[in-house]
Amino acid sequence: MKEALLREKFLNQETKTAQERMMALQRAGVVGQVSGLLAHELNQPLGSLNLYARSLIRAADLQKLTNEKLIEVLDEIRKEAVKASEIVQRVRSYAKGEKSERADIFLAEFSRQVLNDYSKHSSSTIKPKLEVFAEPLISANRLEIELVLINLVRNAQQSLKTLDVKHPFIEVSVGEEQGDAVLIVQDNGDISEEKIKNLSEPMSSAKKEGLGLGLAIVKAIVENHAGSISFQKSELGGLKVMVRIPILKTENKNEKK
Repeated sequence: MKEALLREKFLNQETKTAQERMMALQRAGVVGQVSGLLAHELNQPLGSLNLYARSLIRAADLQKLTNEKLIEVLDEIRKEAVKASEIVQRVRSYAKGEKSERADIFLAEFSRQVLNDYSKHSSSTIKPKLEVFAEPLISANRLEIELVLINLVRNAQQSLKTLDVKHPFIEVSVGEEQGDAVLIVQDNGDISEEKIKNLSEPMSSAKKEGLGLGLAIVKAIVENHAGSISFQKSELGGLKVMVRIPILKTENKNEKK
């Protein structure tokens, strides 16, 4: 009996150790993906910091640097520094296996702010159009949802650029359906049904930079918010990505921006 109890204790300990090791490997896999995306995401705030610093130097050289201008630019620099810090902190949280901090977010208004900020700093001339059909309220991590939206828009921009579409168009829409907040990003490029099917594979890639890694992160974030992501051919001709996240409540709207 004593030997049986010892054997059972040993097996339980071995099982616990194996489970902990598996969890650590899973976290390492996520961290590896996020780390790969980290440098990509930091390019935006770091690029903006460089741009603001150069504008201050140029204004100083031309003796046009007023106190108002200095305060305005320094405030923008502070915002970008905070964003970079949040990105780094998010990777640390993943590494520690921590749950992301959530907040109540009105998805349509949040998407508008993210797209406005992104368009200011993006080098792409293809600016997304936002359509709002409802104002769903969700519980989510602000930085993670921002990463989802920016990555989907950036993927669409790069795809349209690669295809050299004459009149490129990206549409972002926010609505509500069957208790879910629905975020859609679609473009008027050209994509085959085979490529759309391959997008269900996280590490598949449709472009040299590697579309797969970005979508792997997007998929992980959405599923971590108890949501889902799907891909289909858009009526516009290109790819249509639909993200669904459970809502807390919604306010009906019908507007275009």
